[in-house]
Amino acid sequence: MQKAYLEAISIPEAWSILDSTAKRTTVTIAVIDDGVEATHPDLEGTVIKGYNVIDKNDDTRPRGRHGTGMAGIVGAIRNNMIGLAGILDSVRILPIFDGEVPSFPAMADAFTYLINKRKDDVKVILMTEGSGSSSSQFVTDKILEATAAGMLVVVAAGNHHFDLDITPDFPCSFGRSPTDGVLCVAATYGTKMQLTDDSNFALAVDIAAPGNEIVTTDLRGKYATAKHTSPAAAIVAGIAGML
Repeated sequence: MQKAYLEAISIPEAWSILDSTAKRTTVTIAVIDDGVEATHPDLEGTVIKGYNVIDKNDDTRPRGRHGTGMAGIVGAIRNNMIGLAGILDSVRILPIFDGEVPSFPAMADAFTYLINKRKDDVKVILMTEGSGSSSSQFVTDKILEATAAGMLVVVAAGNHHFDLDITPDFPCSFGRSPTDGVLCVAATYGTKMQLTDDSNFALAVDIAAPGNEIVTTDLRGKYATAKHTSPAAAIVAGIAGML
């Protein structure tokens, strides 16, 4: 199952190029979500100490399964004879816990932490959560501040089959410009390269990636499949880390 969609977007070829590179730099990708299971066998040693913006400490244990799933898509250990292969193997996953239910203050705090504390080592920020038609200029400003500091921000387009030019979805289609350093990702049916029935779409969408039945890590050391624009965004974040 995993092989088909990886081959559809030429990931094995990308791995071959990377593996032939004499010197590779480990990339840090921040995952703003509901925590990550750092002890998962396919993530152990890849997840580094993160930050909890709610409790102001480093407790980023998972409160839900979403963040662990996104982390696995980005950076599950390749060639370890178990589970799956993440998009990027020379990676450090930096979990940023911003609550079980996203809020604008928590989102802003997540970006503030990354800008103030981690701008020198974080290359990509993955934030797949959104708030639908509600928007926050403060969060928008923080996102743009992060991109100005050199961090690429990857966001999900959303899962309502909306035309975002008519029904905006934050942060994909609010305060956007073609050069703002934000990538908004739609989802396709794996090898079909056709948008999924629930993926949002519009001029605000920058790119699409597989987002249907994506194999990934789950809680308690298990595995599951993920779908919608979140796993599609995680795939793009991993690819961005290769560049």
